[in-house]
Order: sequence, then structure tokens, then C-alpha cells
Amino acid sequence: MDIQQNQALLISKYALDSQPFDEQEAGVSWADCSLRAWLNDSFYNSAFDMVEKEVVLLKKVDNSAKQSYAEKGSKDTKDRLFLLSEREADSYFSGNSSLQCHATLYAVEKKYGERGTNGMGSLGVWWLRTTHYQHQPYGIAVITSVGGVSGMIGNSGFAFVRPALWVDISR
Repeated sequence: MDIQQNQALLISKYALDSQPFDEQEAGVSWADCSLRAWLNDSFYNSAFDMVEKEVVLLKKVDNSAKQSYAEKGSKDTKDRLFLLSEREADSYFSGNSSLQCHATLYAVEKKYGERGTNGMGSLGVWWLRTTHYQHQPYGIAVITSVGGVSGMIGNSGFAFVRPALWVDISR
């Protein structure tokens, strides 16, 4: 997605899992949501071996209002794994079709269970980390199955997870 000095920003090609933004609360920011905790603990520790962990960088993540088209921002965080903001998704992708994301079979089965894929194939809604004006003050931005931006209440259901990370490419 981006290269700065000896660091590269990567995002998963596929949606790797399906999770609520927060398991308990509506209106929780990225800094306090259960999805952030899961990505930087359980997922990080199971997805990467020791050698891979050496190149994954702990970076400051800008969660200010300028990262969203909504008025509300939140405190910055330091993360190894994170979700893109609404503005980052807008700047790193070129149009709706490039924002569409296929999910792994694991993520599809976890999200839809016995109901199949709801007629959408393996394309689906994936979380961003920023607030969205829709459903204020509880809305979290998502990318829809057709590649548009919308909002969803963070504890209202599962959406796909497409992790992003910065890696050291000098090693």
C-alpha cells in the first residue's frame, strides 16, 4: 500500500476472519474496542512465527477526526496490527471495485454459519477503524460488498477483518 524509508504498509489481500468491532459496547472507539485487542494479541500470536514477528513494527496509529469523514476522532494508539481508517482506504485504493474484498472460507463460515454466504459469494462488509456519520454516535465505518463506504453499529454484528501492518523491509 505504501513504502516509507525501510518500512512498508501491507494489508491482507483477503478478509481473514469475522468479528464484531466490540463484543460489549456500542460507541467504543478503536482505542478501546475488543477487535483491536484481539488483533494485537490472539491473532498476532497465532498468525506470525518468531521470525515474522521481528519485522512487524509497533507503530503510532492516527485516530484523529482527520482520518474520517465524521466529526468524531479518538485517541491515537500504538499497534502492530490495525484496520485502515476511512481516509486511508480512500487514498490507498482507486475506486469501489478495488475496495471489494473476498473472504477466506474460514471467515465466511464464521460470519454466515449454516446460512451460506447470503447470496454475495465471498464478498462482504469489512471494518475500518474510524467512526462514521451514519448511526452517530455509535457508527463505525465499513466497506460494503460493492466497495462503498457505510456505517455499522460496532456491536451490532460481525463484519470481515482485513488486517493492516507496517513491516521493516530492510531485514
